[in-house]
Amino acid sequence: MLKLLPFLFIALAAAGCLENAPNEESAPAVHSESVTESQKTTALKFINGYVENANLMRKALERREWADQNPLASEHFKRTLNQLIGDAEKADPELGLDFDPILDAQDYPDEGFKVEEADEETGYVTVAGKKWTGFKVKMKLVRAGQQWLVDGCGVINIPEEEQIKR
Repeated sequence: MLKLLPFLFIALAAAGCLENAPNEESAPAVHSESVTESQKTTALKFINGYVENANLMRKALERREWADQNPLASEHFKRTLNQLIGDAEKADPELGLDFDPILDAQDYPDEGFKVEEADEETGYVTVAGKKWTGFKVKMKLVRAGQQWLVDGCGVINIPEEEQIKR
């Protein structure tokens, strides 16, 4: 087998398969998106998708249904949201929650959000309204295999001391 190795190398080189093989003189490899950039991308897809759904008004999916169908939400996030809304509906069937727990507010910036701050170590991402810049939401992202998932947002799975003060 070892005798065949040089021939295999020559055959691969002749076929062009080793054309981009690294050597000492080659340019540095292009690195994939950084962890922080990946966190920001996931956070924005999640929160702006939520706003897009909310802007549909009567055609919008209910919060729990939207989260349950969202591949960017962790199972922990989905369970906590379902529990919070379910408990509020049991306590007051007419009113339920009197605020949006994902945005931790009653109103929200219709135009969506941009990232204000991201901390790679803690997984916290703070987003602010694109036009309503004083409106902020804290999010928590966790690694699940090769992707980031939203595990907390607004009051869902965000410790009180980390939540945005209103």
